[in-house]
Amino acid sequence: MMKRCVVAACSVWLLSGCSLFTPEKSNQEKAADLFAQGMAAMKRDDAATAAGLFGQATRLDPRQAKYVMQQGLALAKSGETGQAIMTLSRAVEMQPEQIEPVVTLGELYLELNKPDQALVHFRKALAVDGDNPELLKKVAAINIQQEQFEDAERMLRRLRQVVPDDVEIVVLQSDVLGRQGKDDQALRKLQEAAGMAPDNFKVHASLGRHLMRANKFELASKELEVALGIQADDAGCRVDLGEVYLKLNKPEEAQREFQAVLKADEGNLRAHVGVGMVQLALGELEKAQVSVENAITLKPTFLEAHLALGEIMLKQKDEAGALKSFQRAVEIDPGSPQARLRLARMYQLQGQPAEAANELDTLLSFQPGNNAAKRMLASLLAEGTDQLDRALELVQEQLKQSEQDLEMLKIKAQVLFARKEFGPALEAADAALGISPEEPELVELRAKIADAKRAQERKGKVGKRPPPGLQIIRPD
Repeated sequence: MMKRCVVAACSVWLLSGCSLFTPEKSNQEKAADLFAQGMAAMKRDDAATAAGLFGQATRLDPRQAKYVMQQGLALAKSGETGQAIMTLSRAVEMQPEQIEPVVTLGELYLELNKPDQALVHFRKALAVDGDNPELLKKVAAINIQQEQFEDAERMLRRLRQVVPDDVEIVVLQSDVLGRQGKDDQALRKLQEAAGMAPDNFKVHASLGRHLMRANKFELASKELEVALGIQADDAGCRVDLGEVYLKLNKPEEAQREFQAVLKADEGNLRAHVGVGMVQLALGELEKAQVSVENAITLKPTFLEAHLALGEIMLKQKDEAGALKSFQRAVEIDPGSPQARLRLARMYQLQGQPAEAANELDTLLSFQPGNNAAKRMLASLLAEGTDQLDRALELVQEQLKQSEQDLEMLKIKAQVLFARKEFGPALEAADAALGISPEEPELVELRAKIADAKRAQERKGKVGKRPPPGLQIIRPD
């Protein structure tokens, strides 16, 4: 009786489903568990473990696009760039509407220094989310890097529409305009940014640096002083201010700024060079050379130190040493405008105009909008006779940007004078005198052109014979 009751009870327990053995989970359920574990690992910043868990989930349920996407993102985060690109590419094929894997692919291609492929993916993401400010910034940054300035301007205009109060976008717009040689427009943008954010350190520092490049040193010093009033510990801005004080012939103030930087950081290379340039300004040439060579010892490839050493050697009348320093600077950074311009000037001083022109042409191949190179090349070509057309073309380019460019008006007058186009040459000289009426060289040039024009007119009159008068024919 007792035995039958036990059997019956067991039967009821089994039929009720209360078994010691649970049924095995499906692949989909196992994959979901692994996916959850992977997400937890990602929250712990354990990307390598997460990538493995997502990979297992994907193998169990390969149709789940989110598993593939998360595996790719985890691989990217753990530094497995090649595998991440392959996995994310598959995720994009499975879910083209998801922008996260597309953006991550773009970022990975940037890491691999493949900006063209990065740009393709960022543009795909923009097709889905066209007002995404971070995407627009990434595209604009690549455009700037590749010197696609018109595209960069277009992206930045779109950004202004999306986030009109973002002052950093205005600063970027100024940078792009400056790189194209549109200095006046760049300055206006920075002034606009300063009006938008009067307490923004970056805006005032950028405006100060722009004014430095435009040789407006008094204004530059004021902007840099304002910037340092906002953020006093910025070493780069303080060194900039020291360099501006040097340009304003204020060596003591410059020394104060450089020494303040070195007090906080003895290894600041720009400050070492700055001290050397102060010593140069004070005529302490040997000390200046030691200071600059200290910077070169700290970092043999420091461009600014080699440029400064070249200037010091020029003051020491060591043209061979100066040439060597500028050549070394070009070797260090072949695309440096400062290095190319100074090497070109050195060749010009040594009576090697062809070598100087070659350096300037090389610089313009790197930076087609470099105004300093165009001006120097125009001046150089104007001294000869075989490339006057190109000199005039460069001058006209510069005058389109600024009709009041005194140097370019002088060169234009010289070139037209050499081409015996005395009327237009006189107009150019008069325009230059309207800006600088007391400049002796300009007054002398205008007198020469006027004399040549009068001589040409007299010669024309002598060459013309008056028509014969009436002839009276007498009858025989």
